[in-house]
Amino acid sequence: MRYKQIWFMLFITFFLLIPTVGAETTVTKEPLNQVDATIEYLPEGRPSGIVQSSSPNITYYIKLSSYDLPYEITMYLNGREVNANYNEDTGIISYQTSGLSGENTVKVTLSTYGKENLSRSWNFEVDDRTISPLVGKDMSLLERVQNNALKRANEYRDVIGVPQLTSNDTLQETAQAHANYIEVNETGHTEVSTNETLFTGRTPQDRTAYFGYANYFVGEGITYEEPGGPTAIDHLYDAPYHRLSLMNPFYSEAGTGYNGDGDFVINFGGLGNQGESQVVLYPYEGQAQAKVSWLAFEEPNPLRFFGKNKIWTGYPISFAYFGRQSDRLVVRSSSLVDSSGQQVSTYTVTPEMEDQGKHHLFLIPKEFLKPGDTYQVQVSAYVEEKSGSTKDVSRTWSFKTAEKIAFDRVYFEKHNGTNFLTLEWASGKDPNAVITLEMNGERYLRKEGKQQTTYRDLTSGLYTMSVNSPHFNEVKTYQIMIESKENLYFDYDSPLNVTKVFEDGMMVEDTDEAGGNEIPIFANYKEWDANQSSYSNDKVWNIRFNSSMLPSQVNSSNIYVVNNQNEKVDVNLMLERNGTEIVVTPPSGNYANGDYTLVIQPLKNKADKIMDNGVQMPFKVQ
Repeated sequence: MRYKQIWFMLFITFFLLIPTVGAETTVTKEPLNQVDATIEYLPEGRPSGIVQSSSPNITYYIKLSSYDLPYEITMYLNGREVNANYNEDTGIISYQTSGLSGENTVKVTLSTYGKENLSRSWNFEVDDRTISPLVGKDMSLLERVQNNALKRANEYRDVIGVPQLTSNDTLQETAQAHANYIEVNETGHTEVSTNETLFTGRTPQDRTAYFGYANYFVGEGITYEEPGGPTAIDHLYDAPYHRLSLMNPFYSEAGTGYNGDGDFVINFGGLGNQGESQVVLYPYEGQAQAKVSWLAFEEPNPLRFFGKNKIWTGYPISFAYFGRQSDRLVVRSSSLVDSSGQQVSTYTVTPEMEDQGKHHLFLIPKEFLKPGDTYQVQVSAYVEEKSGSTKDVSRTWSFKTAEKIAFDRVYFEKHNGTNFLTLEWASGKDPNAVITLEMNGERYLRKEGKQQTTYRDLTSGLYTMSVNSPHFNEVKTYQIMIESKENLYFDYDSPLNVTKVFEDGMMVEDTDEAGGNEIPIFANYKEWDANQSSYSNDKVWNIRFNSSMLPSQVNSSNIYVVNNQNEKVDVNLMLERNGTEIVVTPPSGNYANGDYTLVIQPLKNKADKIMDNGVQMPFKVQ
């Protein structure tokens, strides 16, 4: 309870300060004297529904814009007044209970000048079950998924300029409980029946309260059949509605859950808005490798206003205002233009048409964005505050799309006995790309769109992966190392493990997490001695074999020269002496002075035999 004395005019404004945007606002005005003030409150406190602990901490949010008046805030538990504590800074009244059971009723009242202005009641029930969502789980896997997911989420938050997320054990427990639930019940954000064994609450707010999370401001993201944390975060970030939680500066902590189907749940929490506001943009100002495309497969569907769903579009652009729930975002106009000044046609989702929150604008291009092009976004907007005052939040910014094919990850998933090659496109996917996988001149796999043809069983080894993208107008070749694995993490996990991906002889992905450094593919090859300390600029190498090599093996992917920056030098290759000798001639204009390495990857001869290992030979030109 708090008491203070001063005369003024009090305007009591009732509205819902919860993360579900677009809540109804009820305004009650009562003239007293001289000064305006407002009160914010929630429809009910925490916990509500069912709760795990028999000694929950009961909290309720009720905050006055000024405390220079006589007021009294009182909490009752099961009809009896309790000695609750109220914090004027946070607006939270709290009471620590003990030894509760069964159904319980809480009531909170506010009185000013001796007159009751507000009374709110709610119920909660102490659960007689014991739910321990982490018991029996592979904690090393769950911790790895969470750590990698938060690392990825914070990489995004760092570049868009919002505070980092820290891990929270209670939110992890909440997320894992819901991951366990949806593995059995195949549902989304809502848990239905209180009679179900794994039920912990209908909504994310209910579930976080069940496990005793103290803060009211919570959110949740779910994505399905994911190979791990980073990919799950990328998929959530691509989807404009789900992106909003990951961008929200008022979330400060998170926890994740992961189940045997690969379903990923992330729960967010924080203190919520404390009076500040921020506009967050994505793609962000100056971004250099924005994606060009998106498959519009999100629930809620942002294209529902246009009668579209599950179609390919350009990459979504979001303008999000994070401030008080009572603030009204008004967008006067918006546009997207390319580097030539040409207007780009978009599906434009405005606050006025929205029923899933009214503090954001989505511009979803109707066609793929052009590779390597610079786009400018203009949004003319203002925010109208509850007081009636306005502030301009207009923004003009630009970003550049990815110029070339790029991947975040290459892996396999197994469905109905078939190992399907899966590529996570960092550049934005080209659904019309043709992908092939070969080894020693023999094709093992071809993938075009959703169709994959497997010609022969894949085993451990180094394969050549070719990606032909019409949209990027590019053919790119990679070498991928496939190894077998025994520990499968989710139902669709494959025993084929892509451990390394090389581009132009350099490692661009290492799923074994070798420190994140680029490592040459030939780093572990046997080293030959060049015999001389240095060679002339026009040096020709003659490499002889004890058997005839397949002509298809003699190409720049298998035999090449790199400089001391591990960049390929444009040498020429010839097969001589009935396939027993390969001649490597210098580039046009000869070698510049410096250090080089001649690389020969494991080759296959005409008798179908493969070299045991590759070869590297450092040499100097001067």
